Amino acid sequence: MPSGEASLSEAFNIDTEHPLRFNGTPEDFFGYSVYQTEFGNRKQIIVGAPLQGNLRGEIYSCTADLQSCKQLQRPGSESVRFFGMSAAVSSAASCGPYFSPECDGNPYLIGVCYQFNSSLQAVSNFTVAYQECTKREVNVVFLFDGSASMSAHDFNMSKDFIKDVMEELSDSSIKNGFAEEKLMKERHMKSLTNTHRAINYVL
Repeated sequence: MPSGEASLSEAFNIDTEHPLRFNGTPEDFFGYSVYQTEFGNRKQIIVGAPLQGNLRGEIYSCTADLQSCKQLQRPGSESVRFFGMSAAVSSAASCGPYFSPECDGNPYLIGVCYQFNSSLQAVSNFTVAYQECTKREVNVVFLFDGSASMSAHDFNMSKDFIKDVMEELSDSSIKNGFAEEKLMKERHMKSLTNTHRAINYVL
């Protein structure tokens, strides 16, 4: 071949003149995750739409011979969010990064993946670094700034914030180190900032 001329490639090429398109709703992020696989003698394209169904997420199986996509049965509970955001070709798995199981009134945020068989049925699921639900009392103590570095407005906002947190945790196993009545009576000391002494006092 003469020097300077472009060489021919035998690698995989993309057909730009007669493409086969599978369309979905852009608001659902249809096509966010895509991978090609083969089940039996049929090649399929698995497509994720992680924002479909009020952010629950769905996945589709698209085939070239039928030129259409079929929504797969969504596994898991309603608390799984963004399903189909990621996918793995080798293990035929699709994952959702947001799963919120309840534990003694407190939500745990983890991710969950589902593995599919040759019939595209979910056969198992697994989680990474799954946190087991342990029901036991947890003591919480609030340390907030009451020095002259805080204005009166900011000091009162800090107390209101702690009050809101205490009310949210009132029905859980978390015990607060302050009673609400005592908290609201805390006065603004307006002294010099001494974080080290404050931490030692609490500990």
